[in-house]
Amino acid sequence: MAINRVAMLCVHSCPLASLGGRDTGGMNVYVRELSRELGSRGLYVDIFTRLQDAALPAVTQLTPRVRVIHLKAGLTAPYDKNLVWNHLPEFVARVKSFSHREGLFYDLLDGHYWLSGWAAWKLKKAWGIPAIQRFHTLGYPKNLVSRPDGEKETALRLYWERALPHLMDQVLAATPAEKQALVESLAEEMSWRQYTEALPVKSAPVESFAEAWNRRQRPEASLLQEEISSFHRMASDKVEVIPCGVDVELFRPISSEVARCQLGLDQERIVLFVGRIDPIKGIDTLIRAMVPLIRSPGLAKGRLRLILIGGNPQNEMENRELKTLEALASQLGVREQITFFPAQPQERLVFFYGAADLLVVPSRYESFGMVALEAMACGTPVVASNVGGLPYTVADGRTGFLVPEGDAQSMAAKIEMILKDDYLRACMGHRGVRWARGFRWSRVADQVLALYERIQATSRFAFSSRSPSALRHG
Repeated sequence: MAINRVAMLCVHSCPLASLGGRDTGGMNVYVRELSRELGSRGLYVDIFTRLQDAALPAVTQLTPRVRVIHLKAGLTAPYDKNLVWNHLPEFVARVKSFSHREGLFYDLLDGHYWLSGWAAWKLKKAWGIPAIQRFHTLGYPKNLVSRPDGEKETALRLYWERALPHLMDQVLAATPAEKQALVESLAEEMSWRQYTEALPVKSAPVESFAEAWNRRQRPEASLLQEEISSFHRMASDKVEVIPCGVDVELFRPISSEVARCQLGLDQERIVLFVGRIDPIKGIDTLIRAMVPLIRSPGLAKGRLRLILIGGNPQNEMENRELKTLEALASQLGVREQITFFPAQPQERLVFFYGAADLLVVPSRYESFGMVALEAMACGTPVVASNVGGLPYTVADGRTGFLVPEGDAQSMAAKIEMILKDDYLRACMGHRGVRWARGFRWSRVADQVLALYERIQATSRFAFSSRSPSALRHG
């Protein structure tokens, strides 16, 4: 029986939210664009997310077959995603109630991020249908590269990122590097004590994570371990690599003159950064790379501009990091060469990519690097850190360059090479456009749909083996 209806879970962040905030980015784009493509192939997709604005309608029709369903779980406001954990049981209960009220039966669950994975696991057990999981980003590698004074991902998150792959029918990774990280992580025994001893658990205003575990999870911990042990050691084929995508109709080559005219920019050399204002994005390395660049004979101060796009002026944490970066730029004598813009809508972002001579992705950790793909689709070369999924996204030496993470001198050298060589820049731009077309959303959706159908056909919970009455909503 063909897949007809999918429940997609994106608990902590709405796919319709404006991009560039602390909890909005590539995952939001992925869920929105993938669901649109799946809808165009005849699937009905319901995206369940937590209501964060009382003015939003309960149901938003994204396309004729795709809906975004906002469910109340906790406060009706944006807040730290780690606190959403305390409201996951309420979220799961409201998904069940919605399904029962609408008389809907889903063929498959698709979870995004670890919080959604927990909810998908609970619904999988209740409804007896298969579930897949994509984490989008993993806590363990982020903690490895975070600054000593930086925010650490919680022990609770690390525990569930290790447990959930055992409990799901399939796990999706965006790159081979992410797949390797998942498989290697799962080769170790899981132990709650191991994590709580290794990493302090942050306290939440409502309830600490340790208290949440003791209150709700301890009673089922032994059952969880029994369920995990019932699976064989997870084989690598349980993790499948399907990349993120790019909208090649939106992100397309635009002449630099047209783009700069649209944005009111002059004819300076433009180095571009797009992303969250977050220490893990490595913006400080890029600012340090500006020092040798402005001293280069062919790149005098008046001819070079670094444009940093990202952040929300209302976000206190991002504002603190922004002030730190501005202070660093002033200390290094490059503040006048840097222009900061808040997060931009994608329809405007395409003009920034078109106006830029190159994009830099200086991240300390990056699971995929969607902005690199967007820039390449626009014909803009990329200089990126050689970390995470970026070696998979950027073709080193062809669509851009990879440099050692945190190495400002190497970064400056590759930036200068592209800026000074018009022919190299044009060749990399042309190759990037062709390269990005291999990641178009239609192709990604074909792979995901094929996976859905294969899981349904092979799962011991396959819908075709049950009658609708076998489903439980409560």
